Amino acid sequence: MNKIMPMSQVRQKITSILNELEKGGEPVIITQRSKVKAVVMSAAEYESLKETLETLSDPAAMAAIKESEKDIRARRLVTLEDLRANYC
Repeated sequence: MNKIMPMSQVRQKITSILNELEKGGEPVIITQRSKVKAVVMSAAEYESLKETLETLSDPAAMAAIKESEKDIRARRLVTLEDLRANYC
């Protein structure tokens, strides 16, 4: 669950907020005059989100993922042992 904090509280607690985010804490939604103005998240979470968006916006990657999902549903799978036996 995301934390929602007013800007006045964020100003007072920014160091502890950043420390918590660095440890894997949930993003903080910042409000000003009861309106959402920003979201603060860890750099690692931001990078992960960017990578996910890039993948989702890549038609070739999405086609490959959909094809893989079809293979899984059809049980067209290769075990790790078979993979090692044939390619290592």
